[in-house]
Amino acid sequence: MKKIDELKQSLTNLKNEVRTLLNSNKVEDAEKKMQEVRDLEKSIKLQKELDEEDEREAGDKMEDRKDDEHVGKKNNADMEFRTIGKFLLNKEMTKEER
Repeated sequence: MKKIDELKQSLTNLKNEVRTLLNSNKVEDAEKKMQEVRDLEKSIKLQKELDEEDEREAGDKMEDRKDDEHVGKKNNADMEFRTIGKFLLNKEMTKEER
């Protein structure tokens, strides 16, 4: 279970406690619990931002990998053409080109 899901479950439980306290006419206790609810809502908001940032970073890493693979393929194709050209012109090839 993700951290955000746990926080949301805790928030639901706290809200239910506040409702129970209000029904029992324990206003001061309900106010204290309500402050906890507000703090937990802030925590949830921050956790969402962190999760979104992690997802963006993971997406960026995937894009970088795709770019690296594309560059590698392009370099291999260039090397092949260079090798063919040198072979046809009967020129000496480097170790990389062989």
